[in-house]
Amino acid sequence: MGLIKWQHEYDRERTPYLVLFPNPLPLDSVQALLHALSTSLQRTMFEGITGRQTIVFEAWAAGTGLTYRLLVPWQVADHITSEFRHLIPGTVLTEDESRPRLAWDDVAEVSLSDKTRTINTAYPQVVATDLLTSLAQALHEKETALIQWVIAPAPLTTPPSRDVPVTSTRHGLVSLVLNQTASREEVEDRRKKLEQATFQLQGRLAARAKTQARAQHLVDGMFKALKTANGSASFTASKGGNLELLRDRVNFATTPAFMPAVLNVTEASIVLGLPIGSPSVPGLPRTMARPLYATEEVPRTGRFLGMSNFPGSKRPIAQTYDSPQHTYVGGKTGHGKSVLLANSAAQDMERGNGVVIIDASDSNSPETLFNRALNYVPYERLKDVYILDIAANADRPIGFNLLDQGDPDMVVSQISSLMEQLYPDSKGVWTQALLYHGMKALIEYGNASIIDLLPLLRPRPEEVAWQKSVIKSIKNKHIKQFMEDYVALKEDDRIRRSQPLYDRLWQLNNRPEVHNILGQSKSAFNLRDVLANNKILFINLAGLPQDTASLIGTSLFQKLWEQARRITPEKPNFVYLDEVQYMTRIDVGLDQIMAVGRKQNFFLTTATQHLHKREDVSERTRMAIVNNTGTKILFTSSADEAKYWLPEFGGRIITDTEITGLKKYDAIAKIATEQGPGDPVTFTAAPEFKPRGTAELAKKMSAEKYGTPIDQVEQDIETRRMVKPEQSERPFMGRGPLNKRNQGEDAT
Repeated sequence: MGLIKWQHEYDRERTPYLVLFPNPLPLDSVQALLHALSTSLQRTMFEGITGRQTIVFEAWAAGTGLTYRLLVPWQVADHITSEFRHLIPGTVLTEDESRPRLAWDDVAEVSLSDKTRTINTAYPQVVATDLLTSLAQALHEKETALIQWVIAPAPLTTPPSRDVPVTSTRHGLVSLVLNQTASREEVEDRRKKLEQATFQLQGRLAARAKTQARAQHLVDGMFKALKTANGSASFTASKGGNLELLRDRVNFATTPAFMPAVLNVTEASIVLGLPIGSPSVPGLPRTMARPLYATEEVPRTGRFLGMSNFPGSKRPIAQTYDSPQHTYVGGKTGHGKSVLLANSAAQDMERGNGVVIIDASDSNSPETLFNRALNYVPYERLKDVYILDIAANADRPIGFNLLDQGDPDMVVSQISSLMEQLYPDSKGVWTQALLYHGMKALIEYGNASIIDLLPLLRPRPEEVAWQKSVIKSIKNKHIKQFMEDYVALKEDDRIRRSQPLYDRLWQLNNRPEVHNILGQSKSAFNLRDVLANNKILFINLAGLPQDTASLIGTSLFQKLWEQARRITPEKPNFVYLDEVQYMTRIDVGLDQIMAVGRKQNFFLTTATQHLHKREDVSERTRMAIVNNTGTKILFTSSADEAKYWLPEFGGRIITDTEITGLKKYDAIAKIATEQGPGDPVTFTAAPEFKPRGTAELAKKMSAEKYGTPIDQVEQDIETRRMVKPEQSERPFMGRGPLNKRNQGEDAT
């Protein structure tokens, strides 16, 4: 390569970018950017003779919409793209490998009648919108239109003097030859133009269409829109010359030896074809989130989440295992949430940590957290796996008895509170009393589960003897007295008083998949053992009605925490709550769980699409997650969800577009570090890990080891209520006064 670089060499070595601007695009931000660009290009002594660096702004219209492109010298590409991102926050630039070179049907080159005079900048947004509207006329199949500006910083020019006569430029060479003197108005106008940094420019308008006449119409329309900015100086268009040569000038964005226009920062900002403000023009691209830089305080190793998407800074983004924290993952379905959760659980299992997954999503597709994570169980850990798949364990259901998980008083209190908050219309005295006393009776009797509650209150003829046996065995005199009084009521009164409870619990008895798991009197596994020995528990609530899923999910989570608070295992247990709203429909004290859980090596990863919805998530649960979660990760979310999270991510520097405009599989996050939460970063989530293919084997081993054949389950449930009445037993009459005293009371 020689010492001299010619202009075509400069032009061919530019790096092209696709540009997405924020909405709205502030005019002052565009002008600040242009001011910075006026000093960003290298200048050479002989640039007018040999060549120089130039920047190209392009606005394209085609059937796919409007597209913005930027071509910059590769030597300063990082610097210039950084200026775009910092001076126009929300701008997204990605290297472009798709810029087409077309056989344009019509091309016009734009110049300025007087490079020293100003154009009209009184209505910048009107001019900018008019230009875009004319460009958008090409939003048809097989049509393309282009506004192209090649720009370079203009040499410094001394403003014309107010004190001595100045030669006019009004009539170009004629004024110079005739030595015409500039008027005071002209002098002031020329001085005004030079109050800001100036650029030399070459403008081009091009179109391709089904006919040349249509292409000419598109080019003429764009030029008419440009002329709305005419002022003391006017834009002119030239279509002369060889069309093939003009096509090459457009396709290669060539820099002419002499630029035919000069504009200052304000003037250039309104004619580049940018979407100034928030124009309502069809085809404008959807605003995308800008990439955010990850500093070295963000871990590179640990639980791998993905790769930084900041240009020129591709590096791993991870969560450290040295000081684990609670995690929240939010975002719309199908944008990467479940993949990230499953990948995280895979790494936890690989390290030998305890993992509990409670998936309450309303789908049982292969893409759910439950189904993805099952395929990541290491072969050597298959013996540690318990699978409670409520709707799928049909042949060998794994039993889980809610009544045998810990202190009886705590169990009854939790289930009573759960029922009250799930069904606020069932707060009547009798409903709560029957629930409380019935469960206490069953726990004391033993060999019973929560599905025995309704038969206890409203037995079939063949279950009456069992009911009497339960009541007879009660040692607590208050519980026994209540149950005796209830049984002594007339049948109509018993039905009326128990109906609200029956309406809420019938699904536990009538849905076989729930009945056969919760109906077993002996649990197949103990939650304390799961946590103490860092085992793996999968719970799938898919396919259940919301109320039933909430009842089971919340109960299981409560039981889990009740055991977790009593132990401190050597290795952490990581608990994943997908669709956390179903596990916290009642006040489970999530704030306390998260505050204390760290001391017990009990770490939560909560996930949902819409934490902001008050009808789904209680205020206390929301505050618990926001205030106690060290790492917060958001994929593309709704506008309302984005506004809810903005204060947490730094509302002054982060806009809602940074959350709503994320590309699929991209996320914005605040990653917990040993020093605390860091600044927001963006990353592209790791693709789905390669499955180990252990899902079916894990299901088979879990069912064989912990499941009970369905025939045996049904027989056990049926026979445990078949108690033969004693021959000498007199009819049970109960205590009459309660019946008389309460006949007029409300059933609820």
